[in-house]
Amino acid sequence: MGQQAARTKPTPQQAAPSARPIFPPTMPPTERQRAIWHGLNDYVSERGAMITSIPYARPIRLEVPLESPLPDKLRAMGWETVFKESLTRIGPPETKTVGGKRPRPATGYAFRMVNVFELRMPRR
Repeated sequence: MGQQAARTKPTPQQAAPSARPIFPPTMPPTERQRAIWHGLNDYVSERGAMITSIPYARPIRLEVPLESPLPDKLRAMGWETVFKESLTRIGPPETKTVGGKRPRPATGYAFRMVNVFELRMPRR
């Protein structure tokens, strides 16, 4: 049997960098900001998009299907939208509601392209 290296406890200086929070502390969101975020989340979800950032984080990261008119609609509503990139995602295929009927749940997964935008809340 070979010798094993003795494990030592890290010094406080060595442990300190990993003990720091990843995100700096910020002010918690106000009730108005929460209501705006939830309203936006409902609005974009109904239109086939998805918020992929942490709830209430700024800026808001939004993934929308290609050719979606949603970013233009959000701009018209006063949101600042900044295009970041196009990505390929793996997930359920896009389904469309036909005749007001809810589509069947997807049974498989597919590759799909999305555009990624950052949104900033309107200043009102």
